[in-house]
Amino acid sequence: QLLAETLAPVCYRWRMLSIGGLVPGTLQLFLDELALGAPNLELLVLKTGCSASETDIDPALELNLTRCPRLHTLALLSSGIAFPTAQPNPNLEANDGIDPGIPRSYEALTALTLGRETSQPDALGWLQACPNLVSASIAFDGAPPIMLPFTRPLRMDRLTHFALGAYPGLSGDSDARPNVGAFLSLLRLPALESLTLAVYDFSNLNADDIGNEREREQEEWGCLEDLLRLSELPPLSSLSLLGTPVTPTELVRTLALIPSLK
Repeated sequence: QLLAETLAPVCYRWRMLSIGGLVPGTLQLFLDELALGAPNLELLVLKTGCSASETDIDPALELNLTRCPRLHTLALLSSGIAFPTAQPNPNLEANDGIDPGIPRSYEALTALTLGRETSQPDALGWLQACPNLVSASIAFDGAPPIMLPFTRPLRMDRLTHFALGAYPGLSGDSDARPNVGAFLSLLRLPALESLTLAVYDFSNLNADDIGNEREREQEEWGCLEDLLRLSELPPLSSLSLLGTPVTPTELVRTLALIPSLK
């Protein structure tokens, strides 16, 4: 609190702000100042050491960046900050897959990092609210089991670097596994140059499931190939696949779609 009270009077001078706390509640005063306005802020990192589920702190802290017009880089590494919602705007047309109810106030953002139990709807909401992103990195690390809303595909013409990680088995709850395929199916990334997919499921590492491993290996995942085709075969030059359930046959077929790969 003392640090926040010391920095608050000079918030108009902030250009780069990186704040870490043990629990989400320790960020409240900084969030209040950001809502009031930090007109010169360009880079913001918010991080907590504990997840919302590990504390008794109310996780419904809201991040309002509408008065940070120069912000171009955001790293949100805390599960205790909710996605800023808005009432539907009848004067805003729903074009390019953008929901009229999502504030288009983050168009200056070009780099976005989301982690610490980010839910899939929140991640999708952030992407919708940041149409000019060039780089995005999202981690579903023990993400809450919240279903994706029905929405139109989201086309991001400027996104060149995209990384998606899913580590659902860490939570020990099979119902908390994010549907990575459903999330990827909503994206259209025609300018994509670098793609990293890390999809691990440690919840199946037991004796009962080992016997079914060979059967699972024969099932084609399809998500990567579909993403490339629906994105009009982007000029991908870098591809990293970690733990993804892509079969050898599927991988060979997918590589044939990206001759630009280096």
